[in-house]
Amino acid sequence: MTIKNKTLICTSFSCLALVLGIGLANTASAYELQPAATITYNEDLTVNGTGSFDSIKIGKQGVGGVTFFNGSIINATTGANNYNNPITFADSVRIDGDVFRGELPGSLDDKPFRIMDNLYVYGGISGDGHVRIYDELEVTRDAEFIGAVKIADLQGSGIVKEDNIANGAVTLGKLANNSVSTSKISDGAVSNAKLANNAVNSLKIADGSVANGDLAGGIAASKISGTALTKTATFSGDVNGIYNNLQLGAGTVGTGEIADGTIMNVDINASAAIDPTKINGTAWTSNNDGSSSGLDADTVDGLHASNMVRATGLVAAGAETIIEIPHYTPFEIILSSGWPDVYGLAHVTGFENDHGVGVTSIEYNGDGTSQATGAKCAESTSNELIRFGNGGSEGYLRCPGEMIGAHNLVIGATASGVVEVLYQVIY
Repeated sequence: MTIKNKTLICTSFSCLALVLGIGLANTASAYELQPAATITYNEDLTVNGTGSFDSIKIGKQGVGGVTFFNGSIINATTGANNYNNPITFADSVRIDGDVFRGELPGSLDDKPFRIMDNLYVYGGISGDGHVRIYDELEVTRDAEFIGAVKIADLQGSGIVKEDNIANGAVTLGKLANNSVSTSKISDGAVSNAKLANNAVNSLKIADGSVANGDLAGGIAASKISGTALTKTATFSGDVNGIYNNLQLGAGTVGTGEIADGTIMNVDINASAAIDPTKINGTAWTSNNDGSSSGLDADTVDGLHASNMVRATGLVAAGAETIIEIPHYTPFEIILSSGWPDVYGLAHVTGFENDHGVGVTSIEYNGDGTSQATGAKCAESTSNELIRFGNGGSEGYLRCPGEMIGAHNLVIGATASGVVEVLYQVIY
C-alpha cells in the first residue's frame, strides 16, 4: 500500500505498526502488521522510542543512501563469559569525516582513539598527535617519524645506525662486559666522537695494538718502564753528556764493539802510524825496505815478468812475419838464426814516432865478424833496417810498406838459407 502527504508521530514503535495496518484484512490483530509484498513510504518518520529490527537496508544499488545518527550505536548483546559483543561491519567501511573517541578531537581531551587489535595499514599514516603502541609494530615499507619514537624494546639487526647515536652517548657504563663483539659493529662506525671521555680503558685495548703513531707527545718518563732517555737526563760512564750531546768515554770502544769488516781505509787517520807488526803477513814499509824485506815483487809497473816479453816466435826460411810495436814507445827485438846452427845474432833497440822507426843494432854474423849499425825508415816503405848472418842464411828487419792501422815491423829469413829466425819482442 502507499500512504502519502501525512505526518505520523507515535510514542512507541507499535504505533507505527497500527498505522501501517490501516486498510489490511480485518483478521489481523492491532499489534500485527500484515504487509503487501513491498511497502513504500514517502514521508518523514519520527520515532521517540526504541525500534527493534532483525535487519535494515538503507539505499539502493547505484544510488546509495544516507543514515543519520545523532547518538551512539551500541551492540546490546553479550557473548561468552558475559563479554560485550562488538558492533560488526561485515564489509569495507569508508569514513569521509574524522574519527575520534572523546567529545573533542585530537589532544583537546583525555580520551585517545583506541585500536584493540592488529592494525594493517596499506596507505600512509600521518598526524600531529602521539602514537602509542603497546604491542609489536611491524613496518614492511618505508616509515618516516617526524617526532620522537619511544619503543621499549628494539628487535632485529641494523635498526640503530651511526647517525642515530648522539655524540658521546655510548659511555663505558652503558656497555655490559663482552656485550659488543666485532661482528656487531660496522667497519668504521665507531668514530672518535662516538666515544665518551675515559670510555676506553686498558681492558678495552688489545695487547700490542697501540703503535708509536698512536701516542701523543709529552709522555712523562714515569710512564715508561725502565730508564727513559729524556731531554733533561744526564749520563756519565761509558757515555757522557745530555741527550743531544752524548760523548763516548775514553777507551770504552773495544774490538767487541766493532763489527768485523766495518773499518774502512777512510776511517784510519793519516797520522795513525800503524806498526808493521799489526799487519797480518809481511807488509812493506820504510822500516823494512831493502833486500831483507822478505818480499817477492810480483809485478813491475803492473806487469808480470812474462808480460814484459810481448811476442816470441819463429820465422821459417824464405818466410816473413809481422810484429806490432807501440806508438811513441821504445822497444827491443832479439833475433837469432835457428837450427841446425847459429848463423848469426842481433840485438835491436828502437823507437816508433809518428809512423817513422829508428833503430840501433849490434849484430854477430856467425863467421867471427860483427858490426854495430843504425838506421831509420818510414813505415810506408819496405826499407831494410838491419841484416845479419852469412853464407845465404841470413835474417833481416824491415819497415812494413804501409802505415794504416797498427804500427808494424817485418821479420824475415832469406829463402836461400837453410835455417829459420827466432825472435823475441820486449817493450
